[in-house]
Amino acid sequence: MALTSYTELKTSIANYLNRSDLSSVIPDFITLAEAKMNRVLRLRVMQKRVSTTTVANDEFVDLPSDFLEMVQFFVDSNPNVVLDYVNPTEIELDNLRDTSGTPQQYSIIGNEIKLNPIPDSVYTLKLTYFSEIPTLSDSTTTNYILSNYPQVYLYGSLLEAQPYILNDERIQVWMTLYNEAIQLINRDDEQGRYSGRTAFAMKSDAANP
Repeated sequence: MALTSYTELKTSIANYLNRSDLSSVIPDFITLAEAKMNRVLRLRVMQKRVSTTTVANDEFVDLPSDFLEMVQFFVDSNPNVVLDYVNPTEIELDNLRDTSGTPQQYSIIGNEIKLNPIPDSVYTLKLTYFSEIPTLSDSTTTNYILSNYPQVYLYGSLLEAQPYILNDERIQVWMTLYNEAIQLINRDDEQGRYSGRTAFAMKSDAANP
């Protein structure tokens, strides 16, 4: 059968498991597979760019709700100020200096970004980040992973199903197929990053890592 939508994915999982009594838990297998994909995949298509603004004398701004990992973060000014990441302990120590001005550093604390120094005015911040894979549901019936690499969803969900159905001997089978699918999608993404580049440029990168 086709494997292009959330409904078709659930049906395919049930067919592979040869079980008709798991309709209430198959969505959980898919959710667990998505959580694992968010940990292991960092694809170009997962990158997003957003803008936000600071509030004077407030060192915190909210992270995007689907944030996974920062790619680039800067103050949109002339010239732009690229913000350096520091760990939460270090930024807390620096903030004890009680300075304010154009942010130079940031750290991530919970679901917020903490800036240092504390903004003394309104600044526009621009973020490029890796975002979570859009969650499949009855209302969100497909996404770019399911459309292009349905085997990642299928094998990942089947792998998550095995402990539930007490079928531990099949875990290695689905894990092998899942890992092969992850390698495929990572390889395709890596090749896409360099498509159109000259052989000379590729060699230069290799010689100057």
